[in-house]
Amino acid sequence: MAATDDCPRAPKDRFPDLYRDHLPRLIRLLVPVLRDRTLAEDVAQETMSRLMTRFESLDVSTPLWPWLKTVAMRLAIDHLRQSGREISYEPHDVPDEGLGGREDDHWCEEGPQIVAALRGIPKRQRQALALRYLQDLDPAEVATALNLSKGASEQLVFRARRSMSREYGTSRRSA
Repeated sequence: MAATDDCPRAPKDRFPDLYRDHLPRLIRLLVPVLRDRTLAEDVAQETMSRLMTRFESLDVSTPLWPWLKTVAMRLAIDHLRQSGREISYEPHDVPDEGLGGREDDHWCEEGPQIVAALRGIPKRQRQALALRYLQDLDPAEVATALNLSKGASEQLVFRARRSMSREYGTSRRSA
């Protein structure tokens, strides 16, 4: 992510635009994890603050969102650990903007069956799925967030997907 002499650097005047574009997305990413909008806003602000301190050394040829998402999730996980709270995700935490938190995602007509299926699987599996697919964390980040080894978190996600598939089939048949 850091620029070298042969990499283009981020111009200073781009920061306000990046801030405006990415801050709401960061907040949508963090609200379901932290379960507190004010805290999510604080963590998003801290993420943007870290971006600002490193802004002039950034390589603009690489995407910014993966770096922001990683920093924000690590800050959120650190906060949850320090406060002694468990990382949580409940089906009703899905943001109004959609499952993935992006503006172009919308609840489809299968939304109620998806929520019913999520409610039907064990909490730990629901957490793993939410972190992996809704929060778009990589397997190592899921492992860190759940305090598991990478192999154990991958197995948990696999089992969660299998459970979700069974529950989703059951909820579709009953709908």
